Amino acid sequence: MKHNIYIYTLLLITLFFTGCEKVETGRSFDGIVNDKLRVDTNLAFSIDSVNDYRCPADVICVWAGDVDIHIRFYRHFGHIDTLMNLNNPDRNPLSFGGYSFKVNEVNPFPLSNKIIPQKDYKINMTITKE
Repeated sequence: MKHNIYIYTLLLITLFFTGCEKVETGRSFDGIVNDKLRVDTNLAFSIDSVNDYRCPADVICVWAGDVDIHIRFYRHFGHIDTLMNLNNPDRNPLSFGGYSFKVNEVNPFPLSNKIIPQKDYKINMTITKE
């Protein structure tokens, strides 16, 4: 029974990693919310959600704001949830699994009279091997 659970778990992980789009390290790419992306055979991640606190383009603000990007890393038999920011140097770039993950840009830029659906955000990132 224990052997069957191990095989079933291994099969699910294999299916997850093969179903992910592979990203090329060293080149920027655009990800979207709910994307599942594979870095290598042992590391994948998904962009779970975006919280945009930037000052809208059509408003004058005293604080520029930031963007929270909620990411889930998948490695071996588990996952780790983390938060990246666009403008916070403590959370961008982020090191994980021997790679550096950098958020370059988040689009579209907010406007005061428009709510941006999660599916419309494009997160431009670059992943490099450390």
